[in-house]
Amino acid sequence: MTHAMEDAALRQAELLASLRALPLGERLVAAATLSLDPARASDLAAIVGAALPLEEIDATVGDAAARAAELLASRARDDASPTTRRGVLPESLRLAVFLGLARANAPIERSWDLLLPYDAGARLAQVRECLEALPATRRAAAVIGAAERVHPAWAESYLLGLLVEVPEAPVLKALRRRAGVARPKHALEQSLVSLAAEHPAIAALLTLDPKKVGRAPRPPARLTFTKIATPRVQELDPLVRRQLGAMLETATRDGDDELPRRIDRFEVRDEKGRHVYDVLLLSGDDGPVYRAGTTRRVAYFAQGGVEDGSAPPKLAAALTLAMHEWRSDRAARSPRASTSDDGCVIGLTHDPGPNRFGAPSPNSRRAP
Repeated sequence: MTHAMEDAALRQAELLASLRALPLGERLVAAATLSLDPARASDLAAIVGAALPLEEIDATVGDAAARAAELLASRARDDASPTTRRGVLPESLRLAVFLGLARANAPIERSWDLLLPYDAGARLAQVRECLEALPATRRAAAVIGAAERVHPAWAESYLLGLLVEVPEAPVLKALRRRAGVARPKHALEQSLVSLAAEHPAIAALLTLDPKKVGRAPRPPARLTFTKIATPRVQELDPLVRRQLGAMLETATRDGDDELPRRIDRFEVRDEKGRHVYDVLLLSGDDGPVYRAGTTRRVAYFAQGGVEDGSAPPKLAAALTLAMHEWRSDRAARSPRASTSDDGCVIGLTHDPGPNRFGAPSPNSRRAP
């Protein structure tokens, strides 16, 4: 270790000890003040996480967090400059101050929005806590502003992690602008499809024309699932046999009479009522999607959602969400849902009629 490194380690140890000797609220204000001193900022950045443990931040520091936020606000505006992408304020300090405001339920001035921290890893839950403390109308701009400070290789995972909390077109647009840096662009689209399976608001975003993302959204397209009877083996027509393929043997392993119970068949119709797809699911979860009346496969369901990479993103999101809405509707109408051996709700026993994107639907349900 060089003398310079030894000197820095000694300074940092002394600074940490002096901060830890202060009550938590005073410690927040002192750290904010030190961050504005260029001569001390580097040492502070090295020890601020240890000086301000997040588990110690609670509602008692609200007033101190507000004073610290006011001190940091002007410096945060400098952080937002394109020339300071990585920021000049330690993210651990931003996080501690914002958490103090959030946990004290303190009002957050608009000028403090630029303090919103980023973390695409272990502290993402705390970042979400900070985000929820902001008024809903200001969250998208705050997230996008924070992403400007994130290293390009991390920006995608940060924005993807917060898209669930802020499912708005500007955030999606900012996310797609950063695609292709950390991983291939198609991998991002597959991740979006997976999120859409659980979050209708994201599925609605994916149905927008990408060129129009950021403008007022149009009503999304609709697909409707209608369950139809599965005949016994001896009554299958040749097309259905071909569509079932290897699933036919699996479904009848315990006897031909098992087919109607093991295979769920659906007709999928578009907004104009046209029969566009056939869906065949083994035990309500896994199976192919075909163009109506053909053996041309366009998607594949796995564990209740369209399998990543098996269909274009828009189609995958629409199919997955429509199926989940069908199940949600069915569960709401049925006093007792049927379950599989592992407890998953799989009963699909009647036609609930048209469905609409946007209704809350779980990715899977467990029997009570």
